[in-house]
Amino acid sequence: MLIEVEETPNPESLKFRPGVRVALSGSADFVHPGSAEGRSPLAVELFSVPGVQRVFLGADLVAVTKSPTTAWDDVLPFVMTVMTDFFATGQPALTSGPVLPLVRPLNPSDKALVAALELVLAHHVRPMVARDGGDVAFRGYDQGTVYLTLMGACTDCPSAQLTLKGGVERILKQHLPTISTVVAVEEGDNQS
Repeated sequence: MLIEVEETPNPESLKFRPGVRVALSGSADFVHPGSAEGRSPLAVELFSVPGVQRVFLGADLVAVTKSPTTAWDDVLPFVMTVMTDFFATGQPALTSGPVLPLVRPLNPSDKALVAALELVLAHHVRPMVARDGGDVAFRGYDQGTVYLTLMGACTDCPSAQLTLKGGVERILKQHLPTISTVVAVEEGDNQS
């Protein structure tokens, strides 16, 4: 099996394309080994590699983030072996994805706007962010403000704010003029 390896804007993350479907629906961002237990056998195995700090599974990619104190030369051969062996088994990489809760309750009158927002995210934003080894999760909408969580390689990337404000916010405003701003929400933030 040939697995393509690509750099991301985040120097601590690499993107791997195994040439097979990774996540059947959505994506999942595992921020520590315990978050992968019972949800992704691939992520569990990747976390067993010393230095692996985060694992993101997208539709056709895996992004692995290493510790800043670990060199890629020390991690990459083991990550490649884990992925090659895992994908050869044919088992699913993601058995259930985490669902991030909304941080703002949705107003029923915003239902049509939120549906349009989800379409723009799916067709214009997610493909752009996936190129860099990540994804965005919709977390809420309130009076022109969209709440999103960056996932995968985009989470700790030095250009995360630029991606969010210069890329995602610009695209959303272009397609939906009622959007005034985009606010980043940390994965664990469930406050309304």
